[in-house]
Amino acid sequence: MKHFKNFKTCVYCTAQTLASLDETTLARDYAYLEKYVGIDKVYLETYRDGTWVAIDHMKMIQNFFKKHGVEIAGGITTVTPPLEKDDVKRQRLFQTFCYSNEAMRTYLKKIVTYTAELFDEIILDDFFFTSCTCDDCLRERSNLSWAEFRSKKMIDVAENLILKPAKLANPSVKVTIKYPNWRESYHETGYVPKIQPSMFDKIYTGTETRNTAHTDQHLPRYLSYSIMRYMEHVAPGRNGGGWFDTYSCWPIDCYLEQGYLTALSRPQEITLFQWGDLFENRLVTPLGMQLSKLDRILNQVGTPCGTPVYLPYASDGENHIEDHLGMHGIPFEPVPDFPTNAENVFLTQAALKDPDILQKLEAFLRNGGTAVVTTGFASHIQAAQWAQFSSVRFTGRKLTANRYHVTDDFAGFYENQQPVTFDELQFSNNASWSYVNAGSGDSHSSILLL
Repeated sequence: MKHFKNFKTCVYCTAQTLASLDETTLARDYAYLEKYVGIDKVYLETYRDGTWVAIDHMKMIQNFFKKHGVEIAGGITTVTPPLEKDDVKRQRLFQTFCYSNEAMRTYLKKIVTYTAELFDEIILDDFFFTSCTCDDCLRERSNLSWAEFRSKKMIDVAENLILKPAKLANPSVKVTIKYPNWRESYHETGYVPKIQPSMFDKIYTGTETRNTAHTDQHLPRYLSYSIMRYMEHVAPGRNGGGWFDTYSCWPIDCYLEQGYLTALSRPQEITLFQWGDLFENRLVTPLGMQLSKLDRILNQVGTPCGTPVYLPYASDGENHIEDHLGMHGIPFEPVPDFPTNAENVFLTQAALKDPDILQKLEAFLRNGGTAVVTTGFASHIQAAQWAQFSSVRFTGRKLTANRYHVTDDFAGFYENQQPVTFDELQFSNNASWSYVNAGSGDSHSSILLL
């Protein structure tokens, strides 16, 4: 029986951690995690970075969890040490596989077959990508862009190195692809959420945002919520859950807020990474209490909603601007398809990935919809095309402001100690109308207008 009404709590266990566990340590760790977060399900990794979990050892661990009424699934992380002497020369990050290398392709099929023989459900951790630039990859890429080459390559890998070997070894197996928290870069590394979800049985979503000031990714905290909502629209009803870790999560609220936002996005599961880092970790001890509170809140609320943000597949530009605004309390619902039937839509530079965006925008406006567009969107459209929508022009100059004025508010200016720089906009009075002005002294210009 689930510990919470609205989601399952799960723990991912890496191959290195599992290989180090004996029965006594396993029982000790389980008692701790069961007490503080509750364990409904575990993902047991068979392979990572050259470490295999021996079959007898894995059977012992599987039997332990079955005895305690915990669901089990398998896991694979597609990172590996060099398999050939010359492989140290290959140019790729994070020890991911080179999928142009036949030895590595064969090795991956072996891993998948081994895992499928042990489990009826497998999840791929979010290293299922490639950044390899070795001679073999350069030769295969030919005239394609890296995004085109890697997307094509990883679709082939999914079909021929993952799904076919898994189904051959175990016709009942279900395979889940987990997507990382860096949506804006999927296409550059071979993630293809436009196609892959139809190949796999489920998807999963990384919701790690950690301490945004001290991590290399600098992802706004709102992303722990918004990426889950985006991926729910990518594969409705088949987004298995959200997944976050303990790394770079001080102060403690950085960790807990990942949990809050993941839970509020309405996941089927919440997965904690990873078993070996959770035992006696004081980040974890308050999590169960907080999830209990959130579970009670979720009993009283419906489906998440917000202004649609159109983020087409394989798009980037003004990355995470909607998440920064979300941190200020503006609710957004990112979607991969243009929200034709919505009342409002928010368009950033990323929307320009859609070659038909202007036709869709015109039809949307003619149908009575309201569109909010950023300067990044408007400034990257040809001037003649943009003139069909608005009198706003870009001067190329910058406006540095430390005070602001809402134009229908006669209470005066809102002062800010820290100056902020904006694109200076020119527009035709009464053809457009300013809602918010910004500037300093007697010099002010619009930063939000109709």
